Amino acid sequence: MLLISFLLVSSIVWGGLIWLCARALQRSNVSGRARQWIWRGATLLLIAPWLSAPFVVAFGWGLAPNPAHNAVEAMPASFLVEPEMLSPVAQATGLPVAAAPVNIDPVQMILLVLAAGWVVRFVIAQLAARSLLGVVQYANQAGAGLARNALHTWSRRLGMRKAPRLLVVAENVSPFSFGVLRPTICLPEGLEQRLKPEALDLVIAHECTHVARGDGWLRPLERVAADVLWFNPFAWAIRRELDVARELACDEAVIEHARDRRIYARTLRDIAGFTACLPVAVPAASMSLAGGSLMLRVTRTLGLSNRKPARLALASACALAVMGAPLAVAQVMFATPAPELPPIPQPPAPPAPPADGTATVIDNIVRVSFPARVTKVSGDAASGYDVELLQQERGETGEICMASINGMSSLRVTQGETVVKGQPIGGRTDGQMMEISIACSDDVDASGKPKVDPVKAVPPAPPAPPAPRAEVRTFAGVGQVAAVAPVAPVAPAPRVHAVAPVPMVPSVPGNNVQPPPAPPAPPAPVSPPSGVSPVAPLAPPAPPAPPAPPLRMTNAPHAVITDEARTTSAYGERVHPITKEKAMHDGIDLAGKTGTEIHAPGAGLVTFAGERGTYGQVVELDLGGGYGMRFAQLDSIDVKQGQSVAAGAVVGKMGSSGQSTGPHLHLEVRKDGATVDPAQINGLVLVAK
Repeated sequence: MLLISFLLVSSIVWGGLIWLCARALQRSNVSGRARQWIWRGATLLLIAPWLSAPFVVAFGWGLAPNPAHNAVEAMPASFLVEPEMLSPVAQATGLPVAAAPVNIDPVQMILLVLAAGWVVRFVIAQLAARSLLGVVQYANQAGAGLARNALHTWSRRLGMRKAPRLLVVAENVSPFSFGVLRPTICLPEGLEQRLKPEALDLVIAHECTHVARGDGWLRPLERVAADVLWFNPFAWAIRRELDVARELACDEAVIEHARDRRIYARTLRDIAGFTACLPVAVPAASMSLAGGSLMLRVTRTLGLSNRKPARLALASACALAVMGAPLAVAQVMFATPAPELPPIPQPPAPPAPPADGTATVIDNIVRVSFPARVTKVSGDAASGYDVELLQQERGETGEICMASINGMSSLRVTQGETVVKGQPIGGRTDGQMMEISIACSDDVDASGKPKVDPVKAVPPAPPAPPAPRAEVRTFAGVGQVAAVAPVAPVAPAPRVHAVAPVPMVPSVPGNNVQPPPAPPAPPAPVSPPSGVSPVAPLAPPAPPAPPAPPLRMTNAPHAVITDEARTTSAYGERVHPITKEKAMHDGIDLAGKTGTEIHAPGAGLVTFAGERGTYGQVVELDLGGGYGMRFAQLDSIDVKQGQSVAAGAVVGKMGSSGQSTGPHLHLEVRKDGATVDPAQINGLVLVAK
């Protein structure tokens, strides 16, 4: 829409500038041939934006801003004409109106008007061609005489391989020539008897010059611009200037051979006096032109104006063409929106755990985890939707829970609706903050809600206070221990669970993160025996931690690489081969040939596939059971984000993308979010050979 509107408006402005520049160049009274080339160049510059527009769009050379919505693109794609918008006359007369609104697409309207104009121009061209055929339909071959002798003489003088046909037509029209494959010259009947021999010779010379210069096929091409840009008045002005320049160039060529200006000027006058001009649209070159061009041709033929050299005008025209061609393309580039940039891949954040079984998030869909009733719905898409759910049945502990889910990007339920377990209640987008809170109690109010309001966000609990110590007082050098009053027990409060706001990312099916365990209760205070100096008791030494069980993968039946490969850098601290700094190497490097296939060791879900900084081309895979893998420095990627792959599926090809010293695979393995040594995992085969 923007490009079409711009071309329609700018074509008229651009045509006006070109016409003014070309008029200024021809004011130097240049020759007819130079004048013709000036207007031919103006025609090419006029249609250059229309010719370059498809290439600018196809190759994405646009430079205009490409926002999601701007002032022009925000224009509705269609205008609705409602019955109320009809004129009062139509409503007053009671004429029937359509019940349905009428859709009017502005782009379709513009294209329809343009196409209608092109059809009209095509019909006019066909009628002009038919008119020409009507003139020559009953023409006769010219017999021997002065006209035929002059035809052969000028054909040889102009270097023509074959003399054109010479016909005599019954119409009283100006002499003309037409045809491309078989050029033909037509003379009106009786012209040979009415003109003197030298004048008839110049008429034949003029038409032979048209044929020799190729005006039979150049003239239709020069007139196409006005037919295509029929709505542009400057296109028609340039077309008229081209017709005049063509005849001036032909006159000058004849005078160079004839050397008799006065006879030629008199011949032009006689031809215009007793013959009629052909219609302008006829595809033929006529010796006589209507309007004021005849006086111009006679004046220039007699040499009453001193013609200046054309070198300066042609040099100026070439300079304007060199500057105008880039401007013609640039105006289209600045009106065409730039192509959209590919989205920058964002690293996936760890999946957010569900709040005590309240809701689960799978593939950006929030689903309820227990049968409930929607008691409250608020918010919007901009600030996020808030939903409040009330459990329908008491749980195993006899409690009723009320959940609050805040910050969803979309909503699928309404207030008062009853939802079942697993039913979608809304959605979210990657990186969006969500809050999920729940309050449970066995004591409910009259409406069935627990008598504890849900808490949207609870700050982390402060650390447990140290164990109370006995107060020591010293009297006369004797230590006495004062009794410590016991602390009164606190009545148990209703159970309240809350989850602080966390960034939400796409959850992976199968993940089930448990809530953190409750902190241990502080130890009971101990009073020292009487007569013993009060010294704080030492904490007993912690028992040694049991050795961690060896890691083992039971769901990795396939080797990562089945071709030849070798380990070039192991897991752990190392000196970086490029930065030469000591740093932790979170994976293992397996070197091989470029294009070596990299396989998924087990079935899993592709959580990321794209380019990531110094890692180059990366594929990240979730294998379940807390295991995740990263395949980096790939040459190509064969999977897509969100795709499920089977064991042995090819995820990519070995390469040297990113920060790399040669073709290799950088493989990382994570267990519950922490990196581990891939070579120390039982059941994981890195290289089969």
